[in-house]
Amino acid sequence: VIRSEKDDIWEKIAPSEVYKLDDKLQEVIQYGTYHKRIEGITTIEDCKDLEFELMENGNVYLNRVMGKLWMELEAKQNKIEGSLHDIVVEFRTKTDERFHQIDGMSVAEVESIVSEFVQSKIEENDLEAEIVGVVVSGSRCRGIEKTGSDLDVILEYKGFIREDTFFDILHEDGMEIGGVKVDINPITEGKSGTLESYLPEVDGYEQQMGAVDFMASVLKEEKVSVIALGPMTNLAVLIERDVDAFLNIDELLSMGGTFKSHGNCSPVAEYNYWCDPDAAALVYDTMYENGRQIHMVGLDVTRKIVLTPTILEYICRLDPETGDFIRKITKFYFDFHWQWEHIIGCVINDPLAVAYFIDRKICQGFDSYVQIETQGISLGQSVVDSMNFYRKEANAKVMTEVDVLRFFRLFLSRILDVKPEELDILQDII
Repeated sequence: VIRSEKDDIWEKIAPSEVYKLDDKLQEVIQYGTYHKRIEGITTIEDCKDLEFELMENGNVYLNRVMGKLWMELEAKQNKIEGSLHDIVVEFRTKTDERFHQIDGMSVAEVESIVSEFVQSKIEENDLEAEIVGVVVSGSRCRGIEKTGSDLDVILEYKGFIREDTFFDILHEDGMEIGGVKVDINPITEGKSGTLESYLPEVDGYEQQMGAVDFMASVLKEEKVSVIALGPMTNLAVLIERDVDAFLNIDELLSMGGTFKSHGNCSPVAEYNYWCDPDAAALVYDTMYENGRQIHMVGLDVTRKIVLTPTILEYICRLDPETGDFIRKITKFYFDFHWQWEHIIGCVINDPLAVAYFIDRKICQGFDSYVQIETQGISLGQSVVDSMNFYRKEANAKVMTEVDVLRFFRLFLSRILDVKPEELDILQDII
């Protein structure tokens, strides 16, 4: 740094020193320019582009700092390659967790078979190609395939053969593993990209699959239970598309409806059923037609689960960070309940449904036929035939009683990660 109170600095420096200073400044400028560019690089391709640029640049000042820049560029490339390697490793780890074996074979065994097949095609056709990596992709890599789904595999290779030509060669005879058709997608760095650049897009496959398709694919493979915490639109669509998949639901719990308690969006309707009454009606009707029962965890029990300021303060005392988070996300709900129901605190509906699924002693009720009103002033009302006027088999277990202390012991022990017995004064503040 050169400082002078007057603009006479150059008059006080000898000409020879001026030239030295100018040389040094030019070096600093060249180094600073490329140093900043190296810091901003995020891909291997950008590293290579800058490498060629440095090789072709004949700037004398740049050459004086070239050694230092080469070292920085190499370090950057190594760092990117390391992170890219992590992408493939993480992708494969997730696949290992979710992959459904094919004919008793793991994903590693499947990839090995595909690799051997590709190598045989390279040798058979005398191709100038080298396998870089083989990775199972598509729906099977995340365990959400449908019956009859192909086995998608990404093949990265090096060579001069075109991707489409290589694709045709790999598929001319067809390939199957354990009766499953294999679809091999060849990619190369100069065209479609590398595994590291390609896999992150594949990893979004499950996000691209809709909730209904996901439920259908899972339920075709195994029985699972469903806790519906919102309107039952997706379940209704599933019934219309694939009722057999819907009927493979082991247990169905719904946080919705009301029996004797008043509604929360009309005098008689709870929000989730009021929001899409046709969907709720279809679900209840389908359960009735197939001799099944839905667990209705409605406002009769959820209204008894109130997160009061005292309980919230207790949470903050035990875990300030978690307590502060809960305070922030429930503030609107506290205000809402005070304005509309004159309650100091907020009703936490959804956690009760989940807690009941874990511990059936938390809620008690009775079996009844339930019908959802889809028109008029009672839109969304859950009509509970508690007196059996309709003489119909029960399609619901309607919850009417709740063990509040038992719930909060479970709820707080889970969110605070403590043993229930450590909540020593909980019974005094409920």
